[in-house]
Amino acid sequence: MNLERAKVQENLPRKGFLETDDRKHIFYHLHHEGKKTHIRTQVSHGSKYKVLGDDLVSKMARQCKLTTKNFIGLAECNVSQADYIRLLKEAGEI
Repeated sequence: MNLERAKVQENLPRKGFLETDDRKHIFYHLHHEGKKTHIRTQVSHGSKYKVLGDDLVSKMARQCKLTTKNFIGLAECNVSQADYIRLLKEAGEI
């Protein structure tokens, strides 16, 4: 399933990801309980990435330690921040 880049960029900060920017990419690092975690993902600035295809969505899901289905839910705000943290704790990621 494809995702709009703008939607991902809008919703990741709502889930605890803080954004840093460089010339080519926007990086998102998950912060939990005031601390930066090892969980991160990135989005390209390039205009060809206005819609994130299946391959990029799958890669971002792996980076965020989620299944593709759960990452799509996270990006579309169907998975809450609390649910995301619970999934990460259950997986032993945090």
